[in-house]
Amino acid sequence: MTSDIATLMVVVDGDHPVDADLHDVGVLARDLGASIIGISASDHAPSFYFAAGAVAGDVLEQDEERMRERMGAAEKRFRNALQGLQITAEWRSAVDLPIDVVIREARAADLVVCFARRDLYPYSDVDAGELVLKSGRPVLVVPAGAAWRPPGRILITWKESREARRAVSDALPLLRRAKDVRVVEIAEGEDSPRMADARVGDVVAWLKRHGIAASKQVVARDGDVIDAVVKAAQDFDADWIVAGAYGHTRLGEWIFGGVTRHLLTESSRPAFLSH
Repeated sequence: MTSDIATLMVVVDGDHPVDADLHDVGVLARDLGASIIGISASDHAPSFYFAAGAVAGDVLEQDEERMRERMGAAEKRFRNALQGLQITAEWRSAVDLPIDVVIREARAADLVVCFARRDLYPYSDVDAGELVLKSGRPVLVVPAGAAWRPPGRILITWKESREARRAVSDALPLLRRAKDVRVVEIAEGEDSPRMADARVGDVVAWLKRHGIAASKQVVARDGDVIDAVVKAAQDFDADWIVAGAYGHTRLGEWIFGGVTRHLLTESSRPAFLSH
């Protein structure tokens, strides 16, 4: 069957990801029958503009040369990591703000892979959360410290929302290839487990019509919802989590829902996120 994910894009920023992670992304692309685009970008920090005259020109020129060398090294690591996989690979880079470059170039991809990091430097790194909310593409986020795992067992964290519906639809090509899929909802507030069971039952039935066998689970919230999601993933031994991403900006700062923030920064599993 022809893959609905025809092109992956992987962000290669700073000293991360390690070459083994890049190789694993290449294996995913190969297994999907997809091509892969590696991308990197760097921009001048504002402090460089406070110099004057010829000094400013020299400083900017030297800084741009360092950035190009850095991106050249990233391209070499990307291509070396894909050796032997026999997949179509392409490299893109630019001297510009990284998040702007990746969002713009994401038009060429069906899925973007981003290795999140806690110590973000916006002039050389990409904010995974901003990428999810602004790229218009699903993003596979691998938080710092998370172990890469092939997507054999996928947990869908369901919430009655546009974002969750979008995430499950975007993930269909991967769900078809998974060995085991489970849909879980954490029943919160006035929602009864019975109502939640009806909702996840509809999702399981919809997946079945797409040729995907899935089980369902409803967890009555007892404490923190993040803890409930983590426990559900542990009990299922999930390789990946599929979820809708919830967030907005306020006074220039990105504000995320608790589960979204956890999946972006603290999860021990890769998260397939759509907004």
